Amino acid sequence: ERAGSQELSDYFQKQIDRVKEKRQLIAERIQVATSMTAEDQMSYYSTWHFAAVHVMLLVPQWRTPQAIAHHLHVPLVKVEEVLEFLSRTGLAEERNGEFTAGKARIHLGKDSPILPRHHANWRLRAQDAMDRQAAEDLFYSGPLCLSEADAKRVKELVLKLLEEKEKIVAPSPEETVFCLNVDFFRL
Repeated sequence: ERAGSQELSDYFQKQIDRVKEKRQLIAERIQVATSMTAEDQMSYYSTWHFAAVHVMLLVPQWRTPQAIAHHLHVPLVKVEEVLEFLSRTGLAEERNGEFTAGKARIHLGKDSPILPRHHANWRLRAQDAMDRQAAEDLFYSGPLCLSEADAKRVKELVLKLLEEKEKIVAPSPEETVFCLNVDFFRL
């Protein structure tokens, strides 16, 4: 409003819009590094097994193929295949039959063609978890009717939640694994 001309006002508005758009990207709110080839990304995100085994390697009790297979209720041969992939790509390291997660974090951008598959994999796992009805699990689905302005506020709250989650998870001791799925979409 205080710009000396319409052209300057438009320039500042474009700058503001760019910053707002950037803040909508989850990757801008969490620290990630990806060095995987497109082919390796396709493999990693093809099923839930890769991400599940990868994150489980942070917990000392699940650093052997046998412990992981037992906990996830998947065949040992599948876990060994995943661990070989994670080791080959630098996402895991093996020492004396035990595996640990590498330091790199990966994240798919919202423009990735494999992102829908990744989300679907974890929604299917959520459905399986709903059948178990464990006391520590939380599920919520609720269609909403609200104003456009309030829809933007709710989306910003969800993005803030993801940002705040990083501040909790980063220093947290590795004791267990959970999956967080968040959906907010127009019907």
